[in-house]
Amino acid sequence: MRRYFFQIHGERGTDDDPGGIALPGHSAAMLQAVTMCAEIGCSDGFHLGFAISVRDERGSVIGRVSVVVAAAILERRDA
Repeated sequence: MRRYFFQIHGERGTDDDPGGIALPGHSAAMLQAVTMCAEIGCSDGFHLGFAISVRDERGSVIGRVSVVVAAAILERRDA
């Protein structure tokens, strides 16, 4: 398993995840980012500008998910 790191980008800047999460691959890391965005979207402090960046162990960015995209995915699943 590889370790993936998540950065939350919001109106107050960027918050880093110093410990990361061990996941089986890039797809699982991106799914974790969608889940995190959905949780942010459901909170009272929701802002459309929030996003999550995913980095691998080497620091390379493998993807980015916005709260708006996560909300759209969840709406489609509920329909």
